[in-house]
Amino acid sequence: MILLTLILIIPCMKGQELKLVVKNFQNSKQIMEEYYVFAKDEKMKQGEYIQYFRTTNEDFLKQKADYICKKGYYFQNKLDSIWTYFGSYSTDHKLIKEENYRKGKKIGIWKTYIESGSVIKQFDYNLI
Repeated sequence: MILLTLILIIPCMKGQELKLVVKNFQNSKQIMEEYYVFAKDEKMKQGEYIQYFRTTNEDFLKQKADYICKKGYYFQNKLDSIWTYFGSYSTDHKLIKEENYRKGKKIGIWKTYIESGSVIKQFDYNLI
């Protein structure tokens, strides 16, 4: 049954082109978020999503990765994969939270971190 489903879905998904959407902060050239949508349905997010902290455009262009606020993936407009959240650049841009999704449903172990990098809170959604 699973194999039959994959045989039917994969050809449909493969042929769909994606379009990159880039949104800037108001009155700025700096990127606020970037993500992909299906070219034929621009409301349907698919693939990588990244949101950034605001800074100067010059600093952003030097080290874009240092200004990531959160990132993860979408699958047909639903959260999918591990979503990571970071503290602001002024707090050394440390990982503060991880959430795990599969097609929009909460799964796996979610973690919250303190500044030292130690886990202070953990919850396993597989136990629900």
